[in-house]
Amino acid sequence: AAVTLHIATLGILFAVFSQINHLNEASLDSDMETRLRQGSKTRDPRLVNSWAAAQVETSNNFAAQSWFWHILSNGLNHQIEHHLFPGLNHAHLHHVAPVVRETCAE
Repeated sequence: AAVTLHIATLGILFAVFSQINHLNEASLDSDMETRLRQGSKTRDPRLVNSWAAAQVETSNNFAAQSWFWHILSNGLNHQIEHHLFPGLNHAHLHHVAPVVRETCAE
């Protein structure tokens, strides 16, 4: 019973955190189909077909500076970095976050 409760709780937490990061207006308006349809009308033409730009625009970080949320969400609070570097262990995502922010600012 304890194992089932543990797995169910983790499953619910994963569902909540992944939905927060993907199902919001900013992310839904930036999917690849919309990006290609709008073309360079609203975006830098160099970024319209960019896989990396799409990953940044269609996912969101939350409470990125919080260790509490990092532990509770198992690193899902760094969703942008997770999408850019899917093979990187979630414990290291906060290390690449400043570089990702700086690159996006450019």
